[in-house]
Amino acid sequence: MLKKAVEHYNSVGRDQALSDFTKRVDPFFIKDLYVACIDSDLKQSANGGFPELVGSSVQPLSRAIWDAATTTKVGSTNYVWVDPANGQSLPKTFYYEKVGKDVCGVGAYHP
Repeated sequence: MLKKAVEHYNSVGRDQALSDFTKRVDPFFIKDLYVACIDSDLKQSANGGFPELVGSSVQPLSRAIWDAATTTKVGSTNYVWVDPANGQSLPKTFYYEKVGKDVCGVGAYHP
């Protein structure tokens, strides 16, 4: 899903891609998998799992991801987040890549 998100961002441009990710356009939202992005101001620029969070800060997670993304092509980080499928806070790994003005990624919840 991350590869498709990066390709989509590069193909349709930032504004359309961020809108598509947040609006859960197929194939960017499947059950508990969704695309989320942060911008250089460390604010969420897209969030398919929780659209109401677009524009909000998720520091310090966003700072760690942004800093790491400037030195690696694709990275990952572990944290705990609410699963939109069941409302429970669960361990998650977020796989991300810097694309354009954003760092976009897809998180997978641990079983």
